[in-house]
Amino acid sequence: MSRVILGQEQGDLKARPSEGAEPVGPCGANCKSFEQMPAEPASPLWQSSNDAVRDLSRALNENKGQESRRGTKEGIATLPYGQCDIAVRDGGDPERLGTHFFHELAQPGGFRRQHLVPGNPDHFRKLASLSQSYVSFITSIYDGDKCEIGDTGTLKITGAILKVFLCSAIMFLPKGFVNGGWLFSPIALSFFCAVCSHCVVQLIQVRALLGHGTFGELARKTLGRVGVLVDISICFSQFGYCTALALFTARVFSTIFSLPISVCVGAQLFLLAPLCCIRKVRILAIPALIADVLVMVGLLSVAGVAIHHLANNGIAESIVAVAPEGPIFLGTAIYSFEGIGNIMPMYNSMRDKEKFCGVFIACMTGITSLFIAFALTCYLAYGADMQTVAVFILPDSHWGNNVAVAYAVAVALSFPLVLLPATHICSDAIFQANRIKPSFKQKMSKNLFITFLVVFILWVSWVGQANLNNLVSFIGSFCCVPLGLLYPPCMHLQAFPNQSIMSKAVKYAELALGSFCLVFTSYMALSTF
Repeated sequence: MSRVILGQEQGDLKARPSEGAEPVGPCGANCKSFEQMPAEPASPLWQSSNDAVRDLSRALNENKGQESRRGTKEGIATLPYGQCDIAVRDGGDPERLGTHFFHELAQPGGFRRQHLVPGNPDHFRKLASLSQSYVSFITSIYDGDKCEIGDTGTLKITGAILKVFLCSAIMFLPKGFVNGGWLFSPIALSFFCAVCSHCVVQLIQVRALLGHGTFGELARKTLGRVGVLVDISICFSQFGYCTALALFTARVFSTIFSLPISVCVGAQLFLLAPLCCIRKVRILAIPALIADVLVMVGLLSVAGVAIHHLANNGIAESIVAVAPEGPIFLGTAIYSFEGIGNIMPMYNSMRDKEKFCGVFIACMTGITSLFIAFALTCYLAYGADMQTVAVFILPDSHWGNNVAVAYAVAVALSFPLVLLPATHICSDAIFQANRIKPSFKQKMSKNLFITFLVVFILWVSWVGQANLNNLVSFIGSFCCVPLGLLYPPCMHLQAFPNQSIMSKAVKYAELALGSFCLVFTSYMALSTF
C-alpha cells in the first residue's frame, strides 16, 4: 500500500475529482474538503493533456469512504498499488519507493516521475540493494584502510577474499605445472599456501596489538624507517600484476585477431589510462562487476573443455611427476597468492575482526584446492602441449573465441582496481602538499602521472612479451615474496620480542625461505628468459 499524506502546509492545494465523481470527504484538519471546493467543469481530468494526474484521481475516487486519521495534524488517504501504478522513487532511497508526499509531487516534474518507475517497486528495491551491496563489497577490498570501525559482514569478506585471489593467476597455473610436474607442483602450491596464511595471521596479530593502520603504517611502527620498503614492495607487486594482466590481454587479442602484439599492447592505453585516472572505488565497482561475471564464464568454460578432453582422450603421455624447471614454478606459485597486499583493507573493514583469521584460512584452503584441481586437470589433459595461458585451449570457433575475448576484457577491466593501491601510495608521496583539497592543476598533474605509470607498465609488458611464463615467475619471486614471506615475520618479531624459542625459529625459517625464493627463483626466471 502507498500513502499520500496531506500536511498542514499543503492546506491550500486544490485537488478536484473528475467530472461526475462523488466527493471523497475531508482530507485534513486545515485542508478544505472536496465538497467545499468549487467545481471547474471546463478542465476535466480525462482529457489527453492530464495523463499525469489521471491515475491519482481515479484512485482517490475508487477509494471514497476509506478515510483514516492518524493524529490531529494530518489526514491520510490510502492508495493500493492494484488500483494505481504510481511508483515514484524518492532520492534513490529504496525504502521510499512507491511513497510520495503531495508537496513532493507538487515539485516540477513530480507527477511525471511515475512514468520512470512503473509497476511493482519491489524490483527496484532489490536492484538498489544489490548495487549497494556490491559497492560496499568492493570498498571493503580497496578502501577498507579508511574505516576506523568496520561494518562489513563475514559473508562479504569471504567474497572479497575470493575475488582478490581468484583472478588471472589461475590461468597461468596449468603451464606452471608443466614446469613443476604433477607431483611437485601441488605440494609446492599447498606449502606456500600454508606459509603465506601463517604470515598473514602474524600480520593480523601485529595489527591487533598496534591498532588501526595500513600495512605500510604498521611496518613503520615496528621496523622504523625500513618500513617504507613495504609501500615500495606493494607498488612493485601491483605494477608487476598489471604488467602480466596487460600482456595476457594483448596475447589473447593478438592470437584471435591476428594482430601484432605491439599493437594490442599499445591499444590498451586508450582504455586503461582513463579508467585508472578514476580514483573513486564506487565508480570502479561498475567495471569490476562486469569483470567478475566474465571471469566466472571463462573459468567454467576452460574447465569444461579440459574435463571433456581428458574424458575423451585420457591422460597425456608427456606428463612428469617432477620437472627440472621446478624452481621457476616456485615463483608462479607465489604469484598465485597475489592478494596479500589487500589483506589489511579487508581486515580493517570487517565488523567481527576476531573471525577474520579463521575465515581467511578457510578461504585460502578452498582457493588452493581449486587451483590444484583446475591446473592439474588441464595438465593431465594436455601435458607438455599446455599453452602459456589456459584460455587458449578453448576451441577455435565462434564460441571459443568469444569466451577468450570476454575473459581478456574482464582482465583489462580489473586492471584499474589492481593498480589503485599503487597509485594511491605514489600520489600521496609525490602530491602530499595539497592532497586534502587539490586544485584543478594538481588533479591534472595526478592524471598525467597515472597515465605515465600506465604507459610504463605497458612498455614493460611489451618488453617481456617473449616469455610470459618466466615474467610471471619473476614477478612472483621478486615482487611478491617480500610482502608474503619477509615483512610479516620481521614485524612480528619486533612487535612481540618475548616469544618462545620455537616461535622465533619458525619465523627465522620463513625468513630464510623467503630470502631463498627472492634470490634464487628470481635468478632462475631471468636466466632462462
